[in-house]
This record gives sequence, structure tokens and C-alpha cells, in this order.
Amino acid sequence: PVIIAPGNHDYYHPLSYYARDHYQQKSNRPFPKNVHVFSSAQLQALVIPDWRDDVVFYGSCYTTDRVEGTHPSLAPREMPAEKLNVGLVHGSLLDFPIVSEVHIKREVTANFTTSDILTSGYDYVALGHYHGYWPVEDSLGRVRALYSGIPVARGLDETRDHYVVIGSITKDGLEPGSLVLERVDPHRILDLEVHLGEGVGTVSEIVARIREEFQSAGVTKSDIVYVRLEGVVQRDFSSYFVGEREFVQDCLHLVVDWGGVEPDYDLDALRRDVAAAQTVVGQFIAELDKLEEDARVRNDEERLALIQEARLMGLDALHGK
Repeated sequence: PVIIAPGNHDYYHPLSYYARDHYQQKSNRPFPKNVHVFSSAQLQALVIPDWRDDVVFYGSCYTTDRVEGTHPSLAPREMPAEKLNVGLVHGSLLDFPIVSEVHIKREVTANFTTSDILTSGYDYVALGHYHGYWPVEDSLGRVRALYSGIPVARGLDETRDHYVVIGSITKDGLEPGSLVLERVDPHRILDLEVHLGEGVGTVSEIVARIREEFQSAGVTKSDIVYVRLEGVVQRDFSSYFVGEREFVQDCLHLVVDWGGVEPDYDLDALRRDVAAAQTVVGQFIAELDKLEEDARVRNDEERLALIQEARLMGLDALHGK
């Protein structure tokens, strides 16, 4: 059987493909008999007697993209002790140690804690919402719940391994030794920081540094690579295009982020130059210096970073870049 508890990004509604009538109308074929969808925001219990009558699945669905407070599936309740009780829960684990969320995001997604899971009465809880794998263990080291994550990464920030999770559920959680993490996506997403040093002046030098980092990280032809460049380039460096054409034999896809690269403007020399002070460039530097000093006095780190970036972008523009 396939059992689905729709979440906040694919919530259940009459025009969802989770709805039997809509699915059959749009696909012109019957809804799959082996697929069971929780279609109520209230907790439902599901037994599939044609499969196993000793297992009860519990779940609910989102009917909007916002559900606040504790997840309804984890409210205290009695469950039949003679049955295998399995929960399907989509939401935010508040003490999840890997993924940090902004406060407002957690406020609009049903949430819970590890303690809620371990005291819920479920023998095992299948978790959804976070894209990365993470198990929840009890004090004896037994896996009582886990986020399987998604089998294929959806963005350049999802650099962790992704799996299809296979295991056997018992009254004490997952059976020890039964857990298998099966990778189905041949592509990895790698986030590489490449330090250029100072005074780089040619594309070939940058390509060489990236290739060195590729070799160190073991990049293969099936990998998708996000490269963050750090360092200083010569002020007259004009070619900021380094992309897939230089690395077509090295990886599947390459994205280069130039945000950490700065031109080697000698600001101190320009500030000391009396003649330069009378030019647009000199006056621009002086004005940005005043704004920077004000931001420092106010201890406004965000504005300070913005001014420093604006100074470099402005100097590039004034030098015809």
C-alpha cells in the first residue's frame, strides 16, 4: 500500500490530484486501489485488512498552506496495544539540530518536539517536511521516527545526501539492522569555496584554481557544482565569465558565485591623493566613508555591509565596468 498525508506545500483540496473524483476526471482512469490519502485535517485511523489487520496508520492532512501550533497527530491519545501503531506526520521538529528555520516559518507549519514523538504512543512515526534525512531516537538508541527527506535535491543549497528509506517497523520502532538508505539520484550537489588569493588577472588562473578544488573534492561528470569564489582580482580584470563551457568535461552543471570577489582598489592611496579628492571618484569615496562611519557608530552591521558593497559596485561603474 501507498499511504499519503498531504503537507503544507501540497495540501488537500477538491481540485487536488489527491481527491479521487478530480483525479479520475483529469486522468480518465480510476484512482489507484493501493493508494490511501488522509483527507481530513482531523486525525484519522486507517486499517487495510486486505493487507494486514494488525497495523493501524494514523494521519491527517493540511487543507491550507498554514497550520499553526502543535501537530494534531501528536496530541495525547490511547492506541490499541495489540496493534502496530504507525503515525504519518508532516511538520517542523522544533529541536531538529540540522535545519534552522526563521521564526515566522515555524509559526505557519504544525510543529512538535522529540518528546512529543516519544510520548505519543506511536510505535513509529514517518516524518515529512524537511528535505534532509534525520532519525529520531529514544534513550535506548532505537529509531522511533525519522525524516526520510526527499530522494532528489531541489536546489543548490541541498548538498546533503538524499535517500529512499527502507526498514522494518516493530513495537519498539525500526527493527535494529533493518534500516537501508538507498540513493536513487546519481547526481550530487556540491558547494565548493574556491580561494583565489590576491591579484588574479586572467580567466585561465581562475579556471585553474577551480579545477584544483574539483580534484580535491572528487567532482565527477554527474555532479552539479556551486562554486563560491573568494579573493581579490586585479582592478582591470574585465572578463567575469567563467561557466560551463570551461568545465563541460568535468561536471554536469556549474554555477559560479562572484559575490566574494573584490577588485584590488587601493582605497588608502585614493584617500591620500589630493588631486583624486577633487574628482568624482574621490568625492564618491569620501561620501561612502561618511556613511560607513555613521553605520559603525550605530552598530548597524547590515547597513555597513551594504555600504561596503555599494562602494565596490560604484567604483566599478565609475571605471566603466
